[in-house]
Amino acid sequence: MNRFKKYTLNIIISFTILFLCANLISYFAVRIFLKDEQKITTKINDVSISYTKSGKGLPVLLIHDFNSSSDEFGNTAADLSKSYTVISMDLPIYGSQNSKVDYNVNNLAELCNNFMSSLGYNSYYVIGHGAGANIALEMCRNYTSVQKTVLVSLKEKNLTAKPNIMTWLSNKSYFLYMIDYATKFLNLQHIDMTILEKNFKAVSRIPYESFKKAYNANFDYKSETNDKNLNGEVLIIDGKNYDEASIDYAYTLFSKHNNLKIHTIENCGYHPQIEAEKMFLSSVEEFLK
Repeated sequence: MNRFKKYTLNIIISFTILFLCANLISYFAVRIFLKDEQKITTKINDVSISYTKSGKGLPVLLIHDFNSSSDEFGNTAADLSKSYTVISMDLPIYGSQNSKVDYNVNNLAELCNNFMSSLGYNSYYVIGHGAGANIALEMCRNYTSVQKTVLVSLKEKNLTAKPNIMTWLSNKSYFLYMIDYATKFLNLQHIDMTILEKNFKAVSRIPYESFKKAYNANFDYKSETNDKNLNGEVLIIDGKNYDEASIDYAYTLFSKHNNLKIHTIENCGYHPQIEAEKMFLSSVEEFLK
């Protein structure tokens, strides 16, 4: 029996060492060999914001989810840039220089609007995903400059428990991040590994204090009920088979508003812009035109 226990313990230790080594190799491989896209950096009220800008036409701001990056929109940004000026921004959670940012959702909405104003846009469209949809929602509530809003995978709560240092450390594990990412897809064959690795590289850079503050602010976020007017039209896009509670939430939240459209995509998860790329793009383009 003692020999069996020793044998089992050796297997567990060996597996743990191999797992840690594989994670370290993957972590540094992504950090070193995956090239960063050239991004423009600007400052709004001493807050650093990195972004890309492409295309011509009416401006469209893309706001990504927490635990992600502007790269999560994948080909959507490139396709939209054929008809619009697309601005893909990284939320200011990355880097120690922004560790003192107030990550309250309303504050981030104000920051995003000020960012677009600084680029000379007093009228624009906005597309937000996940926690980014919460930010976009507050923007369309509070700023008349927002003409049309697309809310992707809008949820009443993006988090079910407040994160801790172990959650933060798991974001530095390539394989744990990949597993968490994969659980949000219904069809794994649609996962784009390039997008995953770009997101992982961005997320792995987040300092713990910034991570904790940003997620706590998002955890505590509670959207107002539908007593507040919306500026412009709103389209909600959701994967129907992923979380029907989020669709119910959308109907409850906007039940008194006539300028709302809801498009649910069958057999699709949390990332419709990737998992149902063509259908997602078609819905967005039809709404924006």
